[in-house]
Amino acid sequence: MYHRVYFANLWNRMSPKGQKTFQWDLVRGVCDGTGNTLHTTFALLVAIEFFRLPDGYKALIASGTSVGMGISFLYATYAHCLIGRRNVEAAIPVFLSSVCFVAASLAQDGITFAFLAFIGHVLFMIRFPLMTQIYRENYRRENRGQAFGFSVLVASVGSILMVRLGGLYLDGGMERYRTLYQIIAALVFCGSFAILRIPSDKTPRQSFPNPFNYFSILAKDRAFCYILFVWSVFGFANLMMIPQRLEYVTQDRYGLSLNPGMVALIVGAIPELVKILLVIPMGWLFDRMNFIVLRIVINIFFGLYMLVYFHATSIPMLAFGSVLLGVSFAGGTISWNLWVTKFAIPSETAKYMAMHTFFNGIRGVLAPVAGYIIASTDSIQTASDY
Repeated sequence: MYHRVYFANLWNRMSPKGQKTFQWDLVRGVCDGTGNTLHTTFALLVAIEFFRLPDGYKALIASGTSVGMGISFLYATYAHCLIGRRNVEAAIPVFLSSVCFVAASLAQDGITFAFLAFIGHVLFMIRFPLMTQIYRENYRRENRGQAFGFSVLVASVGSILMVRLGGLYLDGGMERYRTLYQIIAALVFCGSFAILRIPSDKTPRQSFPNPFNYFSILAKDRAFCYILFVWSVFGFANLMMIPQRLEYVTQDRYGLSLNPGMVALIVGAIPELVKILLVIPMGWLFDRMNFIVLRIVINIFFGLYMLVYFHATSIPMLAFGSVLLGVSFAGGTISWNLWVTKFAIPSETAKYMAMHTFFNGIRGVLAPVAGYIIASTDSIQTASDY
């Protein structure tokens, strides 16, 4: 009963434009949630268990989302000059990513699979500055975090269902990944259509600006620059260990060697379930709490997760570490997508988000490589201690 009243109050406080955005963003969220399982779980699982790829190709797959974020400022600049409608600009790369995922499902060798998965992940992530601009324009400030929180919630539901069902499906044989990839690609395609249905005003075409002028924001807004730097330092460790979550529970040297279904449960399902439970409260906190304090609390949970998970010797310890990660994801997903709206004026939201995703991309490319180097020369526990 409480949830229905809360939802109704949130809906009534939205503008008509915000209500239509909310409806289609929920559809987009479900589809994105299933698509996220490729780069969080299944792509590396296929690389490790089916193709037995060396660390370099696994690092390539893991870096795809970060490369997409890193070059998103270029795409946001030129796509807006050519198209001039944010929803179309955001939908195109998502559609192209679904094509890449279908192609990856048909790959006959591991190297081809790795490159197609990499390109698909790049395209899947490149639209995020445009989506943040849409949320800034279509949602009111007092309920932006809560509205987006519902999209994160349904994305988590989609992710947890796909990770669990997909993991059980792969228990019947890793060669089944081809069908699984094609199903997820179809849902990603539906997500691109949902983005097209989100309201977005047409703007006149402009001459091509220099996208590197975006970096002038760092000199003009010192507070934004400082937070961006601190975020990058703390985020490097987390990104370094993301691909190692799979390695830690699948390699014999760490004494766990879980089956694909249990891997999907520990790595994907548990964090997403916790995120489902906490993402709406985190959205409420984002709308009302000092952002700096909220970010510090989230970072503490990230640190605790790494200490517990990567020193776990049993499934209950792994599960507890995944719970801590889920708490971090609940707050981190909201703040990652919307925090620039606390600093940027409305017309420059996409520029601020582009700078945020650029530096996320830089550390995201370097961090998985650093994690694999440290883990291969010493151990995953040593890498997590860094």
